[in-house]
Amino acid sequence: MRDDTFKFKQFDIRHRDSAMKVGTDSILLGAWCQVLGTERQVLDIGSGCGILSLMIAQRLPKANITAVEIDRASYLESVENIKQSSWQERICVECADIRHVSFDKVFDFIICNPPFFKHLMPSNQARALARHQSQLPTQELLSQASQVLNDAGSYATIIPADQRDQYIQQARRFGLYPSQLTAVRHTAHLPIRRVLIQFSRIARSCQENILVIGQQGHRNPTYQQLVAPFYS
Repeated sequence: MRDDTFKFKQFDIRHRDSAMKVGTDSILLGAWCQVLGTERQVLDIGSGCGILSLMIAQRLPKANITAVEIDRASYLESVENIKQSSWQERICVECADIRHVSFDKVFDFIICNPPFFKHLMPSNQARALARHQSQLPTQELLSQASQVLNDAGSYATIIPADQRDQYIQQARRFGLYPSQLTAVRHTAHLPIRRVLIQFSRIARSCQENILVIGQQGHRNPTYQQLVAPFYS
């Protein structure tokens, strides 16, 4: 396997040119997000190298996926990754700013690994665009998701733990309410760094739990089971 290619069980991801490389956040989100199996239209906002679109295509064999990515190098690499997969006929990628895209449909499920840095700008410009909120502020992201999510749909994301309360508060302003929340620790003794959240249009009791990734130098069995359909 080449250093710039991440090999999953059912597809490969080349991420040499993409602004954001394959990482734990995307793998967690793609494996964790709560899907019913009945979703037919899916939107991947800020699709990067295509990892989430491909993970969702594997999990939802009847879904059509629309991916939108603003960075051209990432877009081109995602197109090639999707062409090499078994699901290219079900995934459509557009190089565009999500704020300027007009859709002729609504979506059953929306997924996004969003930009979340507020202050520090990475030195690489493409990486800065991918990771910094100045490119796509949370309020605008939530507004776009709310506009194109159908009444029975859901929206899944991953954010830094210290942004949890503010993000949920902003989402409520757009009629999006947390239904599932998983706090992520890399080991049991480290602080929570990330939070996985799924939103719906129905205000209900939110189910919360904690996921620990590592355990005594090995993968925690719960985490291993979660990602097992994608890699060993």
